[in-house]
Amino acid sequence: MEKMVVVSDDKQDFINKLPNDVLTFILSKLQVDEAVRCNILSKRWLGLWKQAHHVEFNAKHMIKPLTQLLHKGSFDLSPYMKKGVYKYGIQIFQLMHRHSGELCSSRFLHFQKSLSIGEVNAWINFLVTKKKSLKNLSLECLIEHGEAADENELCNPHFSRGIFLCLHSLELINYTIDCWNAFEGCQNLKILKLERIHLDGAVLIGILENCVVLENFSLIECTGFMKLIIKKSTLKVLRLQDLCMDHLEITAQNLDDLYLESITCPVKNISIFSPRLHTFENHWYSMLSIKERKCVMKTNEILAYFINLWVNSLLMFLIHLLHGKIFMYY
Repeated sequence: MEKMVVVSDDKQDFINKLPNDVLTFILSKLQVDEAVRCNILSKRWLGLWKQAHHVEFNAKHMIKPLTQLLHKGSFDLSPYMKKGVYKYGIQIFQLMHRHSGELCSSRFLHFQKSLSIGEVNAWINFLVTKKKSLKNLSLECLIEHGEAADENELCNPHFSRGIFLCLHSLELINYTIDCWNAFEGCQNLKILKLERIHLDGAVLIGILENCVVLENFSLIECTGFMKLIIKKSTLKVLRLQDLCMDHLEITAQNLDDLYLESITCPVKNISIFSPRLHTFENHWYSMLSIKERKCVMKTNEILAYFINLWVNSLLMFLIHLLHGKIFMYY
């Protein structure tokens, strides 16, 4: 006969005995709709999500519960889902108004519809105006089902001038950026990641010039330029991935780490001035480069033209190569 295992009330109530700081930390790891649903657990959890330091809004996740009883099958923007998109936008404003704690970071995954009606810009304006503690922001435009994910399909967010000036880190994914006005006065931004962004060289230069203290910069699968010029004395970490260009020029006197992955560019057209370079990594194994059979730069080719670099950069490179601090992938 099996014995019944009885769990004491003390063990069952262990989570509820945790301090509020720990519980809000747990809630900050959930998407906002999941965090709000924790209100039903007990009075102890009621309203705790309002104190979370990080809030994530995911359009695809939030609108599906509104329509899944009406529409079944693969996820797309059916008429039912389109109604959900507009309800989602209203929910975002309601949740942001109800949040009462210090919000340090936030992430938005939204559809293009929210861009076209100006909701995304309104959300960010509200946060930077009302939530002075906001320092880290991530924005991603979700490509709707059945649409091609190329630069012609990406939307221009038309962010307000200087909207990012209070941030310390920013991530933008799947946008077309035709001006740098949103970055005007960015005197605090230290980390910037641009992924699948369509922009020209002049806009990129304007962004970098306005981010006066930028230390960590990532440019991934971006298009719109054939000549990439990065001149930034404050940069310490630079990551370039899946880029196709005719000319690459990097001038970063304080750069410590340089990461290249699947870069298509004639090696003879590369110029790098980084006298403090400590770590250099070059990869060329991405599926994009393999599929398109592009002539991706290889490490041995870069080293063959390394004499074009400033002499101190070359000496520092060789010293760290001997000490195993520089990694090369062929």
